[in-house]
Amino acid sequence: MDFSEASYIALKYIITVAKVVKGNIHVLHIANPEKIIGSENAVVVLREITDESEKIESKLTAIVEIIEAEGVDAQYQFFFVKKTRMLRELIGEINPDLIVVGKKKEKPKFSGRFTSFLQHKYSGSVLIISKEAEFQPDTQISMECYNAIADNHDPKMAFELDKHTDSEILLIPLDDLSKPKEEFFSKETWRSLEKKIQKLRLEGSSDSERVIRILKHLLVNKTELLCIGRGERKTPLHNFFFGRSSTISKIVKEVNIPILILDDD
Repeated sequence: MDFSEASYIALKYIITVAKVVKGNIHVLHIANPEKIIGSENAVVVLREITDESEKIESKLTAIVEIIEAEGVDAQYQFFFVKKTRMLRELIGEINPDLIVVGKKKEKPKFSGRFTSFLQHKYSGSVLIISKEAEFQPDTQISMECYNAIADNHDPKMAFELDKHTDSEILLIPLDDLSKPKEEFFSKETWRSLEKKIQKLRLEGSSDSERVIRILKHLLVNKTELLCIGRGERKTPLHNFFFGRSSTISKIVKEVNIPILILDDD
């Protein structure tokens, strides 16, 4: 929660989710000390940190009150963090089932150290919200589907959300799905959800480009929540020569409905 309009929009969405699944919300604010401290004098620095802490605490207290007024349990924490490495440690301590963030209109590429970490280095579920929306019983969920998804990602979060909707999950096939569903979903983590798998409906497409196929599917099926995997992890050497641009970044940039990035298995 960075108190931007995007973060409040994301908060509104996750409150509707938490009410449906009977979850609770942990509000986390990360402040960059370099943007707060304007002096090298230790006394002045302490006063600046104290003043900023009071402002942050006041905002977070009000946010928790808003959440609890909706019947959802909530708590907050805030930290002054400079290094991305510390983000990993903080998230590890909290151990969330799902991290929720907002995508700012002025930053369509979803850039920044924290968001880059969530997309490329974090292994848990991440929900990205880009505009006003609510999770409803008639929310249509679609999930991209190809061999790497079944092999490398855990669908439990997507299926947990789908349990609370009336519609069936639609699959966006990115491989040849001519073989039986039971064979395609052969991995144990998918087989354990056999009842859910039977509910899935496969939909084919002749488009070969992943992003184009996904965008086409979302438009045709009026999808309101997209579930995707991070795809293949790139090595540091690959990033050095070719940059960090990835298919998932392109999808996040182009898609303006809530996006759930699935757990890495």
